[in-house]
Amino acid sequence: MNTLFTGQNRINLKTVDSTNNFAAKLVELPDWANGTVIVADWQLEGRGQRGRQWLSEPGQNIICSFLFRVSFLPLENLYQWNQAVAIAVLKTLESFNVPNLRIKWPNDILQGGRKLSGILIENSIQGKSLNHSIVGIGINVNQSKFDGLSASSIIEAIGEPADTEKVIQVLCEQIEAQYMLLRSGNQVGLGLYYDNLFALEEWRTFEIQGESHRAKLKKIDTNGLGLFEFENSEEKWLGHTEVKWFL
Repeated sequence: MNTLFTGQNRINLKTVDSTNNFAAKLVELPDWANGTVIVADWQLEGRGQRGRQWLSEPGQNIICSFLFRVSFLPLENLYQWNQAVAIAVLKTLESFNVPNLRIKWPNDILQGGRKLSGILIENSIQGKSLNHSIVGIGINVNQSKFDGLSASSIIEAIGEPADTEKVIQVLCEQIEAQYMLLRSGNQVGLGLYYDNLFALEEWRTFEIQGESHRAKLKKIDTNGLGLFEFENSEEKWLGHTEVKWFL
């Protein structure tokens, strides 16, 4: 694996309640290593956005969490880290020739309009500064049945299985590359986020604050809020927890 530090300290687990929960306990130790990755064959209580459960067949997919020190990133630029992680996952999947990929705001990865990867980032903030970040990532690799869910996987997309160990290695390399870009103050790569943003400037039906609306996503601000335009030409900034997508 071609990394300086990401994934060099790795914890492999057969079963865990949640890799993010495990990481949260690990970060309480004084000497945890930057770029540590926790990889599990199966998690019992995997969490996604809005507290949804992340379901995965044991041993078929990637279930992992990274620990990073992100104190270099100003609090007002917090969402750049979310964007960077999404780009890293996108680039990982592209390296396995997965077609038709898009980033769904805030940072899920869709393949052909179906969810292939989920990302859950939990940041620690002290005062006006960031401290550490727990980055939970789930990638469907060799699972092909999803019980009616709108989901995809690498094997579904390219027609052949992928080596999960190789996927993890590439993911470590890509997430470190994006981390290093941000740490150096380079934001050039963040344009890829918008270039690959799902349904940008498309009229769609959303559930917004409990009601159904036709609207389109116009842009995302530096805090991760989305600007939505409604059919009556009204525009409103909304957080991702206020908006439910209909895929």
